[in-house]
Amino acid sequence: IDFTSLPALQDEAAVDDACQRLRALYPQKFAFQGYALTALNVARQRLRARELGLWGPGGEFLFVLLSFMLGSGFEHDPLHGWAGAILYPAPGDDRDGDRAARLEGAAREHLEMSLTSA
Repeated sequence: IDFTSLPALQDEAAVDDACQRLRALYPQKFAFQGYALTALNVARQRLRARELGLWGPGGEFLFVLLSFMLGSGFEHDPLHGWAGAILYPAPGDDRDGDRAARLEGAAREHLEMSLTSA
């Protein structure tokens, strides 16, 4: 998925677009949750992404996708400490760089490590 090409999740059409993408990626979970609950969660997670400094369509959808895939609040889950370390940096952590790009890189690294350790 090219996260930078996705529309900003600001309006009903954009929320619907995100829902359709989630439906295509995770049809069983989408069917279980239904459209209304998924759309509500997309809107909530978009706002949460902005609170965490993930501005722009790429960062917002990345956060929405990870929330849908890993569960709402994944950034607080000890299983996903890699996400919390990026989204809640320690005092004095002044690393430069795009937070969304770092989150995507960490997610890919974690998935690769998980798959090769299996």
